[in-house]
Amino acid sequence: MRARFMGEAAVLLLLSATIYFLGNQFQNYFLQKTEYAPGVNWIYLPAGLRVLLVLVAGVWGALGICFSTLLIDLQQQGHFADGMLWVTALLSGFGAWAALHAMHVLGRIDRNLKGLQLGQLLEFALLYAVVSCLGQHLIGWFFGKEAHHWYIDIWPMLVGDLAGTASVLLLFRWSLRHIKNLLPQRIGDDQT
Repeated sequence: MRARFMGEAAVLLLLSATIYFLGNQFQNYFLQKTEYAPGVNWIYLPAGLRVLLVLVAGVWGALGICFSTLLIDLQQQGHFADGMLWVTALLSGFGAWAALHAMHVLGRIDRNLKGLQLGQLLEFALLYAVVSCLGQHLIGWFFGKEAHHWYIDIWPMLVGDLAGTASVLLLFRWSLRHIKNLLPQRIGDDQT
């Protein structure tokens, strides 16, 4: 039983890391023009992937995002010497997980995601975007790499995280509905 759990956890972690890495590559290739400033986009799809992967894979999704962020940063920076990269990777992976945990504690989202409504997803997305934006700016401030006008730069990041999250969640919701319609009905299902 434990081996099966560990196997499932490893699959969730690897799938999350791969999906997040590919989503980041997609962002860099196709949505480069949405960049407000280096690292700040008006539409940031990886933020939506963070929310979705944490909803689906939980802590293993968060860990996969964290590892993938380290790989992305290594690809861009060429080294892990900067402590900021490690802390940013932790925020990237576990920011959405912490926001989801807060939603559970507040009773806004059921731990098993039962009865999950669009409004709850949007609340989660907003909470995550605030956590992510404030966290990124606090990390930059702590490591002395914060932009001069952080109080201005935070807004495009918030908008980008919200726009990216809303886009990913709505696309996922639309996909589920259409995939369900494409699947053959099971014998005994009501055909009305």
